[in-house]
Amino acid sequence: MKRLLLFSVFLLSSFLVAQPVIDFETVGNNWVFNTFDLGTGGLYDVVANPNPGGLNTSDSCAMLVVGADGQPWAGVWCADFPDLAITANNCIVKILVNKNVTSRFNLKLEPPNVDHFDSNTVVNQWEELTFDYSAHIGTTSATLTIIPDQEAGSRTHASVNYWDYIRFTGIVPVELTSFTGAFVGDNVELNWATASELNNMGFEIQRSINNSDFITIAFIDGNGTTTEQQQYSYTDSRVESRINYS
Repeated sequence: MKRLLLFSVFLLSSFLVAQPVIDFETVGNNWVFNTFDLGTGGLYDVVANPNPGGLNTSDSCAMLVVGADGQPWAGVWCADFPDLAITANNCIVKILVNKNVTSRFNLKLEPPNVDHFDSNTVVNQWEELTFDYSAHIGTTSATLTIIPDQEAGSRTHASVNYWDYIRFTGIVPVELTSFTGAFVGDNVELNWATASELNNMGFEIQRSINNSDFITIAFIDGNGTTTEQQQYSYTDSRVESRINYS
């Protein structure tokens, strides 16, 4: 009889936030956001949350109205944004958005003054978008630019766009989302997944028959630095009956 006693995963990580959350109630609500190319009826304001609940229960948020004759890149920029030295601890930017159209949302830190896009998938409800600035570690940003409804070509519609809760998080060395192990026939099968990795060379597979003395039996290559979900697996066929494995 074969039994698995234990699967243990040890990760050493830290979450350091080098920038306050921009919540438009205590931070960002009194900053000057300069509008550009909004078109007829375009405006920016800090307003009441149009859909409190779910992902966003706060009272206030930012709003940008873009006219149908606005430019495809209509948006706002803010120099009140504190200088941010981009590091591994703050290079992943997350923001809640609520739009009446589905389209690309461009959150641009300047420098590096490079477009960073994510797109909402629902309308008139809050959704979280993520922007990866890990390629710009070492850059110091002084300006925050938001283009919430950026068209690939000419603008064909007006839009009302809300955003809130901008926060700057880091990439942990390995952010593990699942880890399972089971006997499959006469073998042990391990499966695990990661949400993000930072400079990850790979994973050592270690095994013990006394839950104390572990030896390395395999090495699985990692994916370096990534914020996309990765799937891994390993099958150990060198197991014996009547031994408890960890």
